[in-house]
Amino acid sequence: MRSIIHIATLLLTINLGENACPANFMESQSGVCVTHVGVSKTFCEAAKKCEKNGKSLGLNLFLVGRDATAIAQIFPYGRSVIWSGVNQLLITRNTEGDGWYDTNPKTPTYTTGTGFPWGTAQPEENGPVTMYNPGDNTFHDYPAISQVASLDVFCQYIDEPSSTVSAVKFTTNFPVRLTDLVQTNSRHVGCFLGVFRKYTMLECAMRCASNSACRSVYINMVDGRCVPVMYADSLLPWHIAGFGNDWRRFAKAEVLKH
Repeated sequence: MRSIIHIATLLLTINLGENACPANFMESQSGVCVTHVGVSKTFCEAAKKCEKNGKSLGLNLFLVGRDATAIAQIFPYGRSVIWSGVNQLLITRNTEGDGWYDTNPKTPTYTTGTGFPWGTAQPEENGPVTMYNPGDNTFHDYPAISQVASLDVFCQYIDEPSSTVSAVKFTTNFPVRLTDLVQTNSRHVGCFLGVFRKYTMLECAMRCASNSACRSVYINMVDGRCVPVMYADSLLPWHIAGFGNDWRRFAKAEVLKH
């Protein structure tokens, strides 16, 4: 089977110049553009708020991840904790502070490393995603569904959609080769668009390629079930995958400009 699919789609980037924030967005000293879109009880809802808000404004937005540190620059006197896009939904890291991914679609291979601003004794297996505390500029691992209060949601601006045609590259081994595609931990379930039935591999990939918030797809090679993964790349939950070994994963590796 071919491990890479190239398909035509809309190019979702346009260069507006460095540090050009849209109207009514806040800009940090480091040039990060963010907007506050309310609060949310769940990670997936927070990420979806950014997608929907971006579409309403004609912008590409995503849930702020490692650049959440910009919030501390914008609000130097502190603010309540916020959802962060830094996560371990694809590769479980538990108490390891390195190797966590980010929701920034421009940098799908980025992982946390030495010097990442974790809080004291963090991470400590509290959950698969993170929240950021602007008060002390630290990240903390956190459940995907908040058990306490709703957290603030900040969206980061990345660019504006364009009608320029390009190709999206999908591959089975991006950003790493996975030996197991199924997530058995119900607390580590990511965000999914739905389960679409009787799709071909190409139709499934097209479903993801045409959506800038989609990160990868899972396709069942026997019955044609197609599962687009949204906002943060993640494993396929057991309640969808079952016991079968008939699933294949195709991750959105890059948008190729023409």
